[in-house]
Amino acid sequence: MRSKREFQRDILLTWRRHPNAPDIKIADAVGCSTAYVKQVKDHFDSRHKLEELFDELVEDIDHSVEGLFHELYRSIEDEQLGA
Repeated sequence: MRSKREFQRDILLTWRRHPNAPDIKIADAVGCSTAYVKQVKDHFDSRHKLEELFDELVEDIDHSVEGLFHELYRSIEDEQLGA
């Protein structure tokens, strides 16, 4: 099951890609209610809040990718050392 943050992210990304799409289309694409789409859009409607959220999402992705690279590097290193 997706978290609230994941639904919010999906709504905002879909809204950003299709700014003129009606809420019902965004809700169908994301898999949530039209009321929730409206609630999220109303909350993040100011440009500043939306940009702030995207910055947070990019930072989260960067940290996740960095962690994966560290794990991969350690795994390769362990394999080479015969650990």
